[in-house]
Amino acid sequence: MANKGIPYTQAVCESVRSADGPISFTEVAAAIAAMPVRPSPRPERAIRSALRNSPLVAQTEGERYAYALWLLKGSTLRHVLTERELSEGSLRLGTDSAYALFPFIYTSRRGHTRPCHLYLEEGPLFSQSLERWDGEAVGIQPCYALADWFELAGCRAGDSLLFEVTDGEEGIYHVFLQRPVPQDEARLKKRNAELVEALEQALARRRAPCYLWKLMPSLVSQGAYHDPYPPLPLETVVQHAPAFRWAEGKVSLNPSPPREAQYLPGLSPGGQEPAEPARGFLRRLFARKQ
Repeated sequence: MANKGIPYTQAVCESVRSADGPISFTEVAAAIAAMPVRPSPRPERAIRSALRNSPLVAQTEGERYAYALWLLKGSTLRHVLTERELSEGSLRLGTDSAYALFPFIYTSRRGHTRPCHLYLEEGPLFSQSLERWDGEAVGIQPCYALADWFELAGCRAGDSLLFEVTDGEEGIYHVFLQRPVPQDEARLKKRNAELVEALEQALARRRAPCYLWKLMPSLVSQGAYHDPYPPLPLETVVQHAPAFRWAEGKVSLNPSPPREAQYLPGLSPGGQEPAEPARGFLRRLFARKQ
């Protein structure tokens, strides 16, 4: 059987991934013209559709496009632990954390199966592939290694795991445990409000309600997670902020949000002393490698 060529979605990803920086539509089209893509009666439309819908391509300023995994580097995302995860030894991730750790799970054909290498704070290197299971759960299935680390670290429901993206393409991440404290409430509210603003800009380009994962490239390109203190998980922000409507797993802008709505409280304070992520862990880790 004759080779039908590669799909436009794959060609678009390869073109932006191979570039030295963000590139224009014209440059993307020129790169794809040299690839063995599948025949299309309207190639320009096929390219624009792939650029708009690929979870691996982010539009930056000046109508340029970049590989989302490069833009993710240095990002930090929050995952709030639940009693179920602690008892199972699992991670049931929200859209933003799952996207940061394994964006390929949102592609139509997941040809990339690289594992996530999680450097657990004061714990072992934990390498595991993310997957879907038990209905719509995305993350890491129950395992003894994760359960042991939860116990060793003294994790409690309501604590946050902060995933710091060291290298999204190679799947290297550092994980820090952070407990909720009253002193961080104002800081968390500020970060939540900044995420709302980034979401509003991302949704302004959408004509219809859309799934949250489709907004992640835009949020990443805006630098929404390039702060060592991340906002609440994306689902929590969307479901509680009056700026949005949430229905059937899709989000849209609320055309008439209540004016006096009190926006998003932070995490419930647990009464612990202030605890910032142990950034010294990174220095200790790499010092051992040298």
